[in-house]
Amino acid sequence: MINIVKHIIKLMIYLLIISFILFILLENTTGNPAIQYLHEHGVAQITQERIKFAQDKLGLSQALPVRYVQWVGNACTGNLGTSFSNGEPVTERIIKATAPTLKLILGSAMILFPLGYIIGYICGNHPNHLWSKVTTRIAQIITSLPEYWLAIIFIYYFGVKWHLFPFVGSNSWAYFVLPITILVLVEGSHMILLSSHLFEQTLYSQPYQLAQLRHFKLKDRIYLQLKEILAPLLTITINNFIHLFSRIIILEVIFSISGLGKLLINGINMRDYPLIQGILMMIIFIILLLNFFGDILLEKSDPRLKMSKTLGGHITYEN
Repeated sequence: MINIVKHIIKLMIYLLIISFILFILLENTTGNPAIQYLHEHGVAQITQERIKFAQDKLGLSQALPVRYVQWVGNACTGNLGTSFSNGEPVTERIIKATAPTLKLILGSAMILFPLGYIIGYICGNHPNHLWSKVTTRIAQIITSLPEYWLAIIFIYYFGVKWHLFPFVGSNSWAYFVLPITILVLVEGSHMILLSSHLFEQTLYSQPYQLAQLRHFKLKDRIYLQLKEILAPLLTITINNFIHLFSRIIILEVIFSISGLGKLLINGINMRDYPLIQGILMMIIFIILLLNFFGDILLEKSDPRLKMSKTLGGHITYEN
């Protein structure tokens, strides 16, 4: 219980530090949101008086520390500010864009994790078979390909040339087939390579060899293998969830899916500081939360693991 409280405190400290760094970075980016605001409202002649008026309207005339403290106080109540581009609450804009992103994440995760671990288990337990070698070689090739290149190829063949799937928008599940397929291919290849290597290592362990000599049932042998590599498998699972966020941002822009990734890019193009800050902080919070639960699961899954006080909470093996 004490470790959980310490992790929660560290989580809050990390969020404060990261949010302040984001505030400083946004403040020092090129371009002036006030000028962008005036252009959007049809102001042809940009003068210092009008820029000052726009800064007052957007709340940029106050000092950075004051604005940051106000933002933190409002964020604690769920208010992430008002969007510069259209005047809507940032929280509402994020909630509207969350549904397509969740569809991508959940749809790909439901296929990715079972399929990746099953293929990884089969390849790892039969490393010398031809089909296992071919599968791992194909996985290595796919991991070397950037997802945006695969997206372009899929759009050209499955969307433009063969007209099998729609590729612009998010009106129905049919629009998610191509991006989910790409996510499963790329992240699944990583999972196959990593999990197959872990399962292969268990073949040479004494418990597994003893189980084979005693002719244990298949489910009992699988249990022994999973028990031995449960900690690294949990780490792979959490890391793949985190990787999905970065890949989804790119794919949402390519496939014009109105999710968080596309909203973030639009906010960057429009110099919409509150929107950028809100989306990035939400993504960072989810990543930190996943790592938080991952550390707890790792500690509970293996009694040899403990939370090291000397290494700032990093998980280490006890001697």
